Amino acid sequence: MKNTLIILLLSLFSVQFALAQVTVSGNITDENGVPLPGATVIEVGTNNGVSSDFDGNYSITVAGTSQLEFSFVGYVTVVQDVNSQDTINVSLAAAGELEEVVVSGVAGATSKKKLSVTVATLSAEEIEAVPASSAAGALLGKVAGVNITNLGRPGAGSTIILRGAANFYGSQEPLVIIDGVYVEGGLSDINIDDIDSFEIVKGASAASLYGSRAGNGVIVISSKRGKKGKTEITFRNELGYNEITRTIPVNQSHGFVLASDWQSFQGQYTKLDGVTYPAGFASVYAAGGAQGVGGSPIQEADGYHDNPFGVYNDHHAQLFTKGTNQTTYLSVSSGSERARTFFSFENYSNEGVVALNSGYDRRSFRLNSDFFITDNLTLNTSSNFITVDDQPSVGGGIFRTFTRLSPDANLLLDNPDGQPYWYTPDPHESEISNPLYAEYTRDYKTQNERFLGAYNLQYNFNSNLNFVLAYSFENNSYRYTNVYPYEGYTITAAEVGFGYSKGSMEKYSNHEKSQVAQATLNFSKEFGELDVRAKLFYQAEDRAWESMTARGNDFLYKDLPSLDNFDPSTISIASNRENVRAQSYSGIANLIYMNRYIFEGLYRQDGSSLFGADARWNDYYRVSAAYRISEDVQIPGIDELKLNFAIGTSGQRPGFTWQYEQTGISGGSLSSDRIKGNSALRPSETTETEIGLNVDFLDRFSLEAAYSLQETTDQFMLVSLFAPANAGKNRQWQNVGDLEASTIEAQLDFDVLTGNPNMSWNIGVNYSASTAEITQLNAPKQTVGTGGLFRIDNGMTWGDMYGRVILQGQQGLTDLASQLGAGDSVSNYSINSDGVVVLTSAIGTADEKGIIKKDASGTDVQEVIGNQEADFRVGLVSNFRYKNFGVYMLWDWKQGGDVYNGNGQWNTIALRNAIVDQAGKATNEKKHFNYYGSLYDVNQNNNWWVEDGSYVKLRELALTYNVPKAVLVRTGLVDSAKISLIGRNILTLTDYTGWDPEVTSYSSGTQQYFAFDQGVYPTQSSYSLSLQLKF
Repeated sequence: MKNTLIILLLSLFSVQFALAQVTVSGNITDENGVPLPGATVIEVGTNNGVSSDFDGNYSITVAGTSQLEFSFVGYVTVVQDVNSQDTINVSLAAAGELEEVVVSGVAGATSKKKLSVTVATLSAEEIEAVPASSAAGALLGKVAGVNITNLGRPGAGSTIILRGAANFYGSQEPLVIIDGVYVEGGLSDINIDDIDSFEIVKGASAASLYGSRAGNGVIVISSKRGKKGKTEITFRNELGYNEITRTIPVNQSHGFVLASDWQSFQGQYTKLDGVTYPAGFASVYAAGGAQGVGGSPIQEADGYHDNPFGVYNDHHAQLFTKGTNQTTYLSVSSGSERARTFFSFENYSNEGVVALNSGYDRRSFRLNSDFFITDNLTLNTSSNFITVDDQPSVGGGIFRTFTRLSPDANLLLDNPDGQPYWYTPDPHESEISNPLYAEYTRDYKTQNERFLGAYNLQYNFNSNLNFVLAYSFENNSYRYTNVYPYEGYTITAAEVGFGYSKGSMEKYSNHEKSQVAQATLNFSKEFGELDVRAKLFYQAEDRAWESMTARGNDFLYKDLPSLDNFDPSTISIASNRENVRAQSYSGIANLIYMNRYIFEGLYRQDGSSLFGADARWNDYYRVSAAYRISEDVQIPGIDELKLNFAIGTSGQRPGFTWQYEQTGISGGSLSSDRIKGNSALRPSETTETEIGLNVDFLDRFSLEAAYSLQETTDQFMLVSLFAPANAGKNRQWQNVGDLEASTIEAQLDFDVLTGNPNMSWNIGVNYSASTAEITQLNAPKQTVGTGGLFRIDNGMTWGDMYGRVILQGQQGLTDLASQLGAGDSVSNYSINSDGVVVLTSAIGTADEKGIIKKDASGTDVQEVIGNQEADFRVGLVSNFRYKNFGVYMLWDWKQGGDVYNGNGQWNTIALRNAIVDQAGKATNEKKHFNYYGSLYDVNQNNNWWVEDGSYVKLRELALTYNVPKAVLVRTGLVDSAKISLIGRNILTLTDYTGWDPEVTSYSSGTQQYFAFDQGVYPTQSSYSLSLQLKF
């Protein structure tokens, strides 16, 4: 009995001892005794944890018999028994260099040093320096061979091209995969704060694993996931404003005779001789009524536009505003041995820069979870729900037309019925409507809902073999309503010249669901000095898309925006539906011998309903090798030296309708424009040969360089047919030609300052240059793109602009000699002050005009007048830190690449282009307005409007302050705090005279973007203050 009592008392004492709480304090340092601020201390088996302060000190309350885990990035983790101690000091040993690992396009997770292909990466740390507004712009200027163009409008995102153009028709953009989801809806709505890393598989050889969707390369994005240990909460709020980056100069003078008393009316309107004005004239156009004028203005005899206006309004300031932008982001990361979660919410809004427009609003919710069900079975899930409300500007027309307005145009006068913004505000012409009225009156809003989900179940048979079942999908629901009200104006025969249009309404919606299922068998094992990785997988895809459009004209009743409020005869309805299925089989093996000799082989077979019935399957392959020379040869100063070589194929799929016969139907009538089917239509195929070099040297420099030669065969083109010989079909999609592209790219990263714990400076420079040539075309040449400016023809360089030539310079005089008639001589001509060849005797007169180049038969010559592709691109990232202060800069340099200034040409028809302004010029340099009409050339594409699109931009600038840990410890709540002043797109150096040299215009015919500047939303600069807290 006595022994039993003793045992019971000892047991109770042991339980009490185990449950007793103890507060443990201590200091965490590295091997040299230097404190490690921000080190993590976790009570093993719980979520109880703290971080060390600026001096490496910590304090945590735990069970007396527990264990503490001490960890810090780049150091070996240490576990210590508490044993009821109240003081535990820990010294952490450096873990050695952490090798960057790549998982995309390869047989298994592989160190970048052991890759046999080129894959670029971008980490969360690099992304977070200056968070982009969306994932689309995060790569801009930061990675060699990645060419990105900002589309300007909030929510529009950016175009992305890897290693230059690859296609005649069809998108040039890469395949994007997020957490296993094959993204159909683009990157513009994806929250950048959620992204953990980018892997950019730039070339067709590296992208071979992705087959017939990877001819333009692949971007693989991984989002953040929960981590074991202490729950971490991140809060970020950024608030700022946008403003237009540049303005377009316009003509500030006119060519009419001023009234003798015009100065008496300055500030009211421009009083011209020959015109009678009503009392209270408000400087607008009206055909009649209270604002109607009489008579006609009189042109100055000399034809010079050098007279002042009576009123100068700043139309840029009236149409554009400083819109706000705001990001609020919250994430929670937590995890245990068996389950880890990451949850985030983002609310992002951007008003843009256009007045009377609410802009773009996005809300994003994410939940990523990892469940370690057993030691062998793991479930990973990723779910992202996004909603977007957007008010796009009413259209590119306002950006093209408002620069045609005269300085004295009155945009702010009320209309006769009291509506704001007089409909025809320019007193000198009736063609241009008020851009502010367009924004005010039209109700145009879009809504988009997206859900991206990915679910992976992995079973580990043993340490060498596992099997993964993966399912992912994306749901997109998009809709818009566009209402022009009953009282919305249009040009009519009313007294004032405009009246109610009775309005219109359009409703559109589409729904898309894409699904991918995949089964993968992974193998990894070391056989002595031979490391083997391999995988086999099967993939099935399904995509369904449908849309509906309904439009009505002329409301029957006011203030009732419904499709029921129209005469049925004015309503049109259209619908479309698509369904695509594909399957693929693939195998890949990677061998690494003695840690230096690397070989990889890949085979994939794709079948798709998008391929013609007679070409349903296509094969892809890759063979690659690398040699780590530095493992065999010790070279002074060289830490790593590797050469790699790869050859492989990938492709692009045809469009949904391209293989089928197509006959349009509208209102019950069949169209005469009919497309012939093509059962032999194949995917285009890109074969790439790549040579790469990786060098780490002097313990601070890292260089990655590559040369790529790509040939894309079986290019798609919509070819004209002789209809009578093809059963009335006049066009057909065919595989017609080849495009060969070469790219040189290099990325150099180096640590300018090292060895000083209080100061660091890192610089990264990237360079890329690409050219592409059409080496074969088995079809008639074509003009494509906006305005039919670009030419596809055998032997031409991709991006060539084609048009008429206005003779200029000495070459112009030489060309002129061959087209002069009998009795005429080159000596009668000279080069004027603009560099244009003109008749010498006509200079300064109404007869001075540009001369069009002609051939021997007297026909206008059509030839290459420019090229939109850049000569090269350079990006420079500088990241400087001194103690708690940081300065980050991103510079972007594009050299070469022409832009066609369609806005400038179109403005010249109304003599509003700044080149027409003769005020301040010497008399002998002034030009008659007819001269500028000859350069306008009735909107014909000509070389005068081709401008150099080179630029240097300061893309990003951030000034950052990290609040000291010693300060934060006093709060007992905040682990880290960062305050940043951020500027984006804040400086542009260029000779281009339009909105911005970084401009593209979408061509729906080719599904591509071209450097044609006409009606494009202007780029904007933004300035903001950001606060990030971690708890």
